[in-house]
Amino acid sequence: MTTASVAPTPTNSKADKWRYVAGFMAFAVLNGVAFFGTMSVLVPQRLRADLGMSAVDSTAALGVINSAGSIASIFIALFVGALSDRTASRWGKRTPWIFSGAFIYGLCFWALSRPSNALLIGVFYVIALVGLNMVQAPIYALISDRVEESNRATVSAAIGGGA
Repeated sequence: MTTASVAPTPTNSKADKWRYVAGFMAFAVLNGVAFFGTMSVLVPQRLRADLGMSAVDSTAALGVINSAGSIASIFIALFVGALSDRTASRWGKRTPWIFSGAFIYGLCFWALSRPSNALLIGVFYVIALVGLNMVQAPIYALISDRVEESNRATVSAAIGGGA
């Protein structure tokens, strides 16, 4: 008969609690600025001004791009979350996913400024969302890994407050 090993419950000081609150809130704010700034300003501007699309065409293209990104995100978040739970590396189980996702996310945001057609903008946007989910799923899982159970609601609220 085998028994499942249970990870020890983290114990945090009061200073640790507020460090986690500040860190997770900073992540949510900075992530929101990058993501919503790009999708609310950069992509519509590229579609209208740089590609010469009309307001109707750019709105339709943006809707298709957002729909494709949302559908991809549903599956990628689950996939990455499950894989990050099973990852074992010298940097921990979440860190490789966070860093590789941040690299993909940043590279694709840079690439969004380069394409000359709506299809490439959509492709880079969907790949950027893959990178974003590679960052978000492990970061949210860090709450249960590192934050004491009595402080998890506060830290989770900090993420919601920052977004």
